[in-house]
Amino acid sequence: MWRIARETGVLEANSPYAYVMVARLFAAASRIAEADGRPVGFVAGMELPERDGLFVWQIGVRPAHQGNGLGGRMLEALVFDRSRPPVRRLWATVAEGNRASWRLFQGMAERSGGRFRVLDVWPPFLFAVGGGAPPHPPETLIEIAWTADALAH
Repeated sequence: MWRIARETGVLEANSPYAYVMVARLFAAASRIAEADGRPVGFVAGMELPERDGLFVWQIGVRPAHQGNGLGGRMLEALVFDRSRPPVRRLWATVAEGNRASWRLFQGMAERSGGRFRVLDVWPPFLFAVGGGAPPHPPETLIEIAWTADALAH
């Protein structure tokens, strides 16, 4: 997951340790896609059971596999997995300039009958990593909410 995050050139690559912890502690809320026996994409999320929800931390796809909808397919496979309790709400933060992520989440809401809304803007200082890293743009907290009827289809 860490290597994929680095290779995207867009995601902030956290420490390899962070990805090991997410993969172990939040395995039920994460997905890995493989091609030719090697990982090519991931969705890293965290379940919020008391809220029937899922927070999506990162979606990463190796550059050679970008542009074919893999990120959206992984996310939809996770959210609409019938073997797990239904996800009634999904949250994520999206940088204002990340058009691909905006399209992914808005498109998912439209296709699945979910209600897309903007909840908050998180300021850049929340993402500061220090050490001379470039400034981080603000990120917008978004939510997709589904009714029971929308989830039944």
